[in-house]
Amino acid sequence: MYLVLIETSGNQNYIFSTNKLRENVGASELTYRVGTKFVLEAVKEMRYLWHESPKAMRKAIIEQEQNSIEVVFAASGKALLLVPNEGIGKEIISKVTNKTIQKAPGIDACGVIVEVNNNLHNAIHSAHCRLEKVRGRIPGPAQRFTSLPIIDECPTSGLPAMRMANPEDRLPKMEIGPRSCVSLAKLAISEKWGERLDHITGSEFKLPTATTDLEKQLSCDWLAVIHADGNGLGSVFLHFDEPLKKTLQKEDISRTKYVDCLRKFSSALDECTETAFRKALKTLKPRTIKNDETGEYKDILPIVPILLGGDDFTAVCDGRQAMRFTCAFLEAFEEETGNNKTVGEIMSSATGQEKVTSCAGVAIIKPHFPFYSAYSLAEELIQSAKEFAKKESPYISAVDFHVLHDASGADLERIRHEWAADAEATQLTARPYALRDDKEPKNRRIRDLSERINTIKTKNEDGRRKLPHSILHDLRDGLFQGQREADARLQLQLGRRSSNDFGKLISEQSLFWEDNGKAYTGLLDAMELAEFWEGKKK
Repeated sequence: MYLVLIETSGNQNYIFSTNKLRENVGASELTYRVGTKFVLEAVKEMRYLWHESPKAMRKAIIEQEQNSIEVVFAASGKALLLVPNEGIGKEIISKVTNKTIQKAPGIDACGVIVEVNNNLHNAIHSAHCRLEKVRGRIPGPAQRFTSLPIIDECPTSGLPAMRMANPEDRLPKMEIGPRSCVSLAKLAISEKWGERLDHITGSEFKLPTATTDLEKQLSCDWLAVIHADGNGLGSVFLHFDEPLKKTLQKEDISRTKYVDCLRKFSSALDECTETAFRKALKTLKPRTIKNDETGEYKDILPIVPILLGGDDFTAVCDGRQAMRFTCAFLEAFEEETGNNKTVGEIMSSATGQEKVTSCAGVAIIKPHFPFYSAYSLAEELIQSAKEFAKKESPYISAVDFHVLHDASGADLERIRHEWAADAEATQLTARPYALRDDKEPKNRRIRDLSERINTIKTKNEDGRRKLPHSILHDLRDGLFQGQREADARLQLQLGRRSSNDFGKLISEQSLFWEDNGKAYTGLLDAMELAEFWEGKKK
């Protein structure tokens, strides 16, 4: 018995290497199909497992018939199979990689074969180690696209152009021009991403097909790039045999049982992510638009998902509703994984808690800001949230955000450094924020942030805000002059107003609170996010 591992690499760069959303979603769909459709169609006996509906495909893989070839799992950009001999394994890898070059140029797909003796877990570990060695010896996809000076350049990918785009490529007239084979392949498959999304969301929700729709049709004056990722799952998969032994209360796990549990766990994570996404969509306020041709009106939710699978999620959303949506997604993901028996048992044995927590980064930008730069900022924000989450044991769910008001640069480290004082002993922000209330840092929870925002937005009976803009901005200016100056200005205002008017904005007659030797304040966060706290409450 032999194990075949096929995996793509450099997925983030491949998907987000352009600012054209149609190409982003097309790249996401191609990455998904390499690990699913391309693999299943490479094996004659496995072709019946492929379905356009992700749910139907997962069900078919779990309930697959007994064959000489067995699919352990097939997911976006990755597949594991058991084959009877090395020759069949080589044939499958050859078919998949050749089809990838033809149908998905630009994707770096590689496969290896290892013999399975008594321990399947060790074989999987050996396959991943061998894959890294093999990948290091072969040229990357960039080597496939060498160009000469006489060859025109593709404006979106920077690669040598293959041909001139035409109306059949479904491009606006202003974008007709030279295009590379990579860009054309992404454009050709982009509609399939929409079809797969329809299978995930059902007929209940209608979503736009491009970010230009968010701006033009739905009148979103701010956009947000949301990136979410599960905590600690890499370690769980790496040591999957250990929690499995605890769950089954056995020292030795049979190959059949190991495969069955790994397959169900991987499938359950996909299902939990998709369900969490559908639940979070209910927090978005739809926009009603009119079809100029039919005259009909329809409600569209202001969000365009790009990645949705496993524990990964990336989307472009209405900037004013992004934070509420993100918090709803993280909460629903925790809830779904906690309610799933397969996930709960494995996670309980591996981490001590019967759920998977997740972190997210939300970069709120103006519509014409370069998408790749916004995604890079969201990546930095999610790393900040993960570092914050790791301080708690077990990990908690957390979110970090930033509103980019100018194009001077999306360098999070520089931005946060500018928001520190007194040799960084004083932080003018409390970000990131923890999702839930239990066992989480006081004053740095989403609930605390929400209460501060509500304090800022609360109005009197005459319709005026209890805390006028002039007072808030005076206190904000004081923050950048130091803790002493900011609190002095606060004391001046407290002499004129009740401390109840300031609510959670102050702690013990101060704008700051101490935590592990550092001073934090939530005023700046609440003021910055006040206009971006829209959406329906759960």
